[in-house]
Amino acid sequence: MARRLEVVPWLSREELTARAAAEADGRLRSWWQALVRIHDGASGAAAARDLGVQPKTVREWLHRYNRDGPAAVVDGRARAAAGRRLLSPPQRAELASRLRGPAPDGGPWNGPRVAALMSEWVGHRVWGPTGWRYLQEAGYRRQAVVRVEAAEPGGAAEPRRYRRSPEVARSDGRRAYPSDLSEAEWERVAPLVERPPGGPGAPCKWSKRVILDGIFYLVRGGCAWRMMPHDFPPHQTVYGWFRKWRRDGTWERLNEVLRGAVRQQEGRAEEPTAGILDSQSVKTTEKGGLVGTMGARRSRVGSGTS
Repeated sequence: MARRLEVVPWLSREELTARAAAEADGRLRSWWQALVRIHDGASGAAAARDLGVQPKTVREWLHRYNRDGPAAVVDGRARAAAGRRLLSPPQRAELASRLRGPAPDGGPWNGPRVAALMSEWVGHRVWGPTGWRYLQEAGYRRQAVVRVEAAEPGGAAEPRRYRRSPEVARSDGRRAYPSDLSEAEWERVAPLVERPPGGPGAPCKWSKRVILDGIFYLVRGGCAWRMMPHDFPPHQTVYGWFRKWRRDGTWERLNEVLRGAVRQQEGRAEEPTAGILDSQSVKTTEKGGLVGTMGARRSRVGSGTS
């Protein structure tokens, strides 16, 4: 036999009904209404069915109300968010003041640096994502940083080959992808793909730079042509130019120019001075393959049957 639920008389039935009628939040109003129904003798399953909630939710509501009284009927999500605050208001004010200056190690503030500072204040380890959350609450946003390799003694630092795309809008109105061409890269390849001004035919609707960006996005991302993002030209247009450049040798010319530029950047000659050709061959008969052996087999078979 199921145990009958009872409501601890913190409030009378009239007061419970008044609280339910005055509550603006739908979830809290259902909480008060569940208490009224259980006060009237309804089971937890019946109250849950009438209110459209789970029976375990009604039992949890009743348990919290019987334990803590009317003060328990609050939005648990807001209370949980308040409980996750690691820093007190004075500490948050101190953090905002610290963020106006450099980090303790002299670098820019980021999530791990803020987390390390918070760890000293709260007495236990705080992880980087929590530090980044407090940075966001202070009004800070992520900023792209171009990393550079360590410079050799007496030499200049070289930028890394892979970099983050700038977090700004491009001149064509869309945000940059990591696979997009930089300004220096476009200046190097533009003469090989751009048509001279004043040539025959109507001008192209799309710039060759955005066409190349679309091709490089597909190559780096590994997606299908039809899954190309909508801020690129139509995939039929991008594929058409890719196919045209493959047929007329544009890709080979691009490869030659870029290969020479990379060799010069590494301090070598633009063209190699020597080459090695490696070919593997399998010894066979003069006629080659099975042709030279099948004839002998036929001759032996023929001689045996004659």
